[in-house]
Amino acid sequence: MSAKLRLAAPDDLPKLDKLMAACHAELKIKLDDDARTMALSPLLDGQVPGAAYLIGPPSSPVGYVLLRFGYSVQDGGMVARIDELFIRPPVRGREMASEALRSVAKTLRAGGIASLQADLPDGAPEKLFRRLLFKVSAQNHAHLAL
Repeated sequence: MSAKLRLAAPDDLPKLDKLMAACHAELKIKLDDDARTMALSPLLDGQVPGAAYLIGPPSSPVGYVLLRFGYSVQDGGMVARIDELFIRPPVRGREMASEALRSVAKTLRAGGIASLQADLPDGAPEKLFRRLLFKVSAQNHAHLAL
C-alpha cells in the first residue's frame, strides 16, 4: 500500500472526519462531532493558515497529517507545525508515516517553508522523527530544517 499524499479539499470532509474520530478515540481526545467539523471546515476551505493531507488511496485514505503555519524569525521565516499525524492501526508499521512525512517535507521545502516542527507527546513515535533526521530536544520537540 502506498502512502500517496494529497491535499484535502472541502469535499474530503467526511473521509477526514472519520479518520480524525478514530485518532481522537485512540488518544482519548474529547471533541464532539460538531466541534470537529467546525474546526476542520475552515482548514479545508483555506480560511486559516494550515493544510490537511490525506494519506493513501483517494477512495479510501488510511491516514492524515494536519499542519498549521506560522512565522519565526529564529527559524528563518515561515514554519509548519504538525498538529496531528495518524495512520489507521491495521496498516501501521509499513513505513507509510515515514513516506508521508518525507513527501510533506519536500512539498513544504518547495513552497519556501523554513522548517517542519512537531511536539512529541508521551508515546509518540520518536524513532520515526529521528529516522527522518528531525532533531529531537529533551523537551520532546522535533525540528527539521528544510
